[in-house]
Amino acid sequence: MRRRWAFWTLGLAVGMFLGCRPPAKPPSSSPQAEETTSGEETTPSPARTRSAVGEPEVQPVNRETLPQVLAQHRGKVVVLNFWATWCPPCVAEFPDLVRLQRDYQDRGLVVVFVSNDDPEDLTPVKDFLRQQGVDWTSYVKDVADDPAFIRSVSAEWMGGLPATFIYDRAGKQQEMFIGAQAYETFVQAVQPLLEGEEPVTNNQ
Repeated sequence: MRRRWAFWTLGLAVGMFLGCRPPAKPPSSSPQAEETTSGEETTPSPARTRSAVGEPEVQPVNRETLPQVLAQHRGKVVVLNFWATWCPPCVAEFPDLVRLQRDYQDRGLVVVFVSNDDPEDLTPVKDFLRQQGVDWTSYVKDVADDPAFIRSVSAEWMGGLPATFIYDRAGKQQEMFIGAQAYETFVQAVQPLLEGEEPVTNNQ
């Protein structure tokens, strides 16, 4: 798997390496809770191409359910992007990922957005998704053990945002991008993976 970090200027190099960091959150009131506040695993609904008209659909995701989300798209090239409304590089990069979805979805690509905003207040997330024209299901990270979740995605990821992981049609992680990337960078990464096999049609 190839790993890439973005450094736009020398003055921003350290910040881009670490990425945006989430604001501190108080510890869970229930030490026994694992990944969800209720202590029970929440199975995500089957992914759909479009969410309810006029209302972006945002589902919680955790260490157990994220692999299920990715498995729903097996047979497609998946671009998994972690972002947040409070992260300026994430906001700047976001339109290019939406464009990537629009340009390559017919060739078997899907962009999966996972917000790192507060899962108890989805208003800013839904407002932003609506402004960006995201009309397919998105997700919000809802975990009790953030370091464990981060390690489950990649042992080499330190949790900085934005972070983008690209999976081939077999579900194998092929690329990791830390920091905001240009549209052309994403295109160069996904085009080789889109060539060859025809996309598998999932029931959505």
